[in-house]
Amino acid sequence: MKLETLALLLCGGNGRRMGGRQKSKLKTGGTSFAQRIGTELLKVADRLLLSCREAGQAPQFAGLPCELLFDRTPGIGPIGGLFTALDSMKGGLLITAPCDMPGLKADLYTYLTRKLTATESTASPEAVPVAAIPTYGEKCYPLSALYRKTALPYIKSSIEKGDYGIQYALKDAPVLYVDVSSLHGAGRMLFNINTEEDYREFRALEKIVAVCGLKNTGKTTLLRDLIKELSKRGINTAVVKHDAHGFDCDIPSTDSYILQRAGAGGTAVFSKDHYFINNYDEFLQDKAREKQVLFLAGHFDKADLIFVEGMKDSTFPKIEILRSGLSQKSVSNPEGLFLIVTDIPEYLENSHCTVGGRQIPVLSYRDKEQILEALSRQMGSQLLETPS
Repeated sequence: MKLETLALLLCGGNGRRMGGRQKSKLKTGGTSFAQRIGTELLKVADRLLLSCREAGQAPQFAGLPCELLFDRTPGIGPIGGLFTALDSMKGGLLITAPCDMPGLKADLYTYLTRKLTATESTASPEAVPVAAIPTYGEKCYPLSALYRKTALPYIKSSIEKGDYGIQYALKDAPVLYVDVSSLHGAGRMLFNINTEEDYREFRALEKIVAVCGLKNTGKTTLLRDLIKELSKRGINTAVVKHDAHGFDCDIPSTDSYILQRAGAGGTAVFSKDHYFINNYDEFLQDKAREKQVLFLAGHFDKADLIFVEGMKDSTFPKIEILRSGLSQKSVSNPEGLFLIVTDIPEYLENSHCTVGGRQIPVLSYRDKEQILEALSRQMGSQLLETPS
């Protein structure tokens, strides 16, 4: 008899850094975090368990079959939910997910399962992993992982000692750590929401697509054409542009220009339906480039889609432009790259090119409708509805 694959959605946190808000019930794109994550988990699991401290914590699911699982030892954090789930299962595989990673996808667990199965087939009995835990950058993510029943003794022993960190519990166990940096969209999947600032950033991140390439390859022209077409379809867009050389966006001789030159730290001008803010902010200087973009993109609440011009080194979803005579090969970070737009004949003939070990689709500048289709697939949105 085939053993079950169970999914455990951890919903028992206090949300202290979110002012006590239940993160499982936060929404993005009109759907709660728990609903989004639960839907993905059921693509790879036979049953979905919700780990809660009490019944009132349980998020409401629309049409998703799930079972409540109350921690046998409440108040000790996620390790309590993990112990209860492992202790209740007969074998098979346990997939875990925290309720504050709304970007999680079934692809992550499929990737981990493939790596775990391959390792198990060749490992000696004492080296068979009790868990497969993803790593990304310098972090590991034991709450977004796979566990075998064999992890239970290590978890139980750690709880009995009063040590409630999952990584600490597994320090002497055979664990497979899997670098998932090559998995498309891994950064977004593992984006953890602990604070209101994280929440704002994630909602902005969900809408972002970068259009990148070397200078004069046609980024602005492509953006202009896409924005025109999207506007016809009722899609509200915004653009964030990075300038590596510095800039002054105010107009000389205007009052705001004169006052800022006099020493004002920032100026703002507004009318009944429009405003302009010119601000020198050290807060931005202290942030990594992607965080700067997310901070700015967060100001466009009404946008359905936020384009970023540039940012080829980012992990954002990206369209890269290659142009004959200017750029013959990709210069962008492969992570997030989902489309290349070019006029280079050999790339267009093959319809794909290899970047960072992945096959990336290639389209011509003229294929605006197909570019919009690729954009729609990437964003999971209805960008292709016929304009009225």
